[in-house]
Amino acid sequence: MNEPKPSEVARLKDLISRGDDASALAFASRLAQRYLGSTLALNAWGALLGKSGNHGESLKVMERVARLAPGDPMVLTNLANNLAFVGRMSDAEAVFRKAISLRPNHAEARFGLGTILSAQDRLEEAETCFRSAIAIDPGHIRSLTALGGVLTVMGKLAAAQDAVNAALRLAPDNADAIQQLALIRFTIGEIDAAMELFRVNLAKRPQDLSFHSNALLAMQYLPSADPRNELERAVDFGRVSDSVARPFSRWGCAVPPEVLRVGVVSGDLRSHPVGYFLEGVCANLDRRRIVLTAFSSSHIEDDTSARLRRYFADWISIASLADEEAARRIHGKSLHVLVDLAGHTALNRLALFAWRPAPVQVSWLGYVGTTGLGAIDYLLADPVTLPVSQEPWYVEKIRRLPDTRFCFTAPADALPVAPLPALARGHVTFACFNNLSKLNDRVLALWHRVLAACPGSELKLMARQLSDPTVQHQMMDRLARLGFDPSRVGLSGSVPRTEYLRAYHGVDIALDPFPFTGGTTTAEALWMGVPVITLEGTRLVERQGVGLLSAAGLQEWIAKDEDAYVELAFRAASDLNRLAMLREGLRQKVEASPAFDGRIFAEHLTDALWAMWNESDIANGLQRLAD
Repeated sequence: MNEPKPSEVARLKDLISRGDDASALAFASRLAQRYLGSTLALNAWGALLGKSGNHGESLKVMERVARLAPGDPMVLTNLANNLAFVGRMSDAEAVFRKAISLRPNHAEARFGLGTILSAQDRLEEAETCFRSAIAIDPGHIRSLTALGGVLTVMGKLAAAQDAVNAALRLAPDNADAIQQLALIRFTIGEIDAAMELFRVNLAKRPQDLSFHSNALLAMQYLPSADPRNELERAVDFGRVSDSVARPFSRWGCAVPPEVLRVGVVSGDLRSHPVGYFLEGVCANLDRRRIVLTAFSSSHIEDDTSARLRRYFADWISIASLADEEAARRIHGKSLHVLVDLAGHTALNRLALFAWRPAPVQVSWLGYVGTTGLGAIDYLLADPVTLPVSQEPWYVEKIRRLPDTRFCFTAPADALPVAPLPALARGHVTFACFNNLSKLNDRVLALWHRVLAACPGSELKLMARQLSDPTVQHQMMDRLARLGFDPSRVGLSGSVPRTEYLRAYHGVDIALDPFPFTGGTTTAEALWMGVPVITLEGTRLVERQGVGLLSAAGLQEWIAKDEDAYVELAFRAASDLNRLAMLREGLRQKVEASPAFDGRIFAEHLTDALWAMWNESDIANGLQRLAD
């Protein structure tokens, strides 16, 4: 007999249904060895190996199954899923397409193909796949949820919400659908509603690290956020990460180092704010003191990625690796310092830091709060953005760079600074090009006061969410409820970066939101000759604008309170000649400042990395062993 007995199949199904994955895996392994030619036994064994995180062995088993049943669409779908798990995206795509050609009504294959296309940012193709799967099986909840995710990224937010609501009508308690709805709410700026959904999901799946990260990121946007709550939530994330990690206690890095081997972990080594800030720094690092290795957690690369690659001795994808596999891969590179550039933002791989693949570990650039991980030793900040009074809300030790925590890279397309538009128009145009999630009602109410104080002035808002006509309509309704004259407000969605920067030609003064103040948007506005009014806050997230303006020598544009914010806007709008003179020389002024000088910043960053290594207890212990 070459197939398992019905009683054996029943037992395997029972073990799986009870969630006893370890016993199910062991039993499936025995069945596969007993029934060598059984596609059923091998398929179950391979699937359970994959579920356990052993994707390499799972792939080997699935390849055996595919040789036994080369024309079985389900077998091919399982094989393609495993190929995707180990990062062989082009191979996975080919196998998924073969499965679909053999069975055009195979919803699972279309869903799988959509998933890998989405991971590669091929969003329109992914949307087509998910819609095809839903047409075949209207109750395919994963496709409905995934469609909602793709449409959210594409800016089709109303359609995204419709797709996720359809999934929730079929399965009201589905945690993945609830999470996607929360992300949509967060994206359109309904932060309180998103936070409530995040809390619901964390009660369902307290071990899900992505749920913790999403909640922590959303907390940064709350006007009334309590740093105690944020710290507690972050520490919870750290506890979950620590519970599954087995930290390394030995490392192969050279001691004492002649050159510091530094790794960076990020999913944003591309056209993204992290990529923009990183590029100029990497270009100016002294290779005699620092050697860089990149660990990319994204399948997406672009022109910025290609430029960044030149500055790294090695570039390794960990996008398809489980945390343990990724940590072992990083550990094998014998680094001295490992830097996380994501924090709790999208595509983060924070949990692998709990394995401590490098002796010294640092958080920098992509996130403005504590990671909550005791295994991350330091957080890089500066004296302005993170005052000493805020240190109790971080588990990391704070290491401050002298001037600024980040340095902007000038855009490759050096658009000129245009003359002050108010001189031709006769009135001032204020603008904010920040994410819509940052525009809470308190921010908008203050901007209403600014327009009221400056007769004839206008407000321009640009955000990717406003590409959706439904969201634009909702935003105009919201502004009307807050008392805005619609004729004085202009809304626009996302455009290519060059056109985005060109939009500053029509802006006289930029307005910074709060509590989550601008970083990249503030630097870009200054580069384009547009001064930014920011409100001084307490937390790092509230002081990004303060930090950039201080580093650029523009402290006079920092408002102590909301009344001062309005007064600043009024005074600036009342003296167009002075504003025009500032605009004319602003790019040169900021270019010469620490906020834009990549050479000086690279020296400060290098000194900080070496200092963290030299003072680390682990590094000192390694040195004593070497001696």
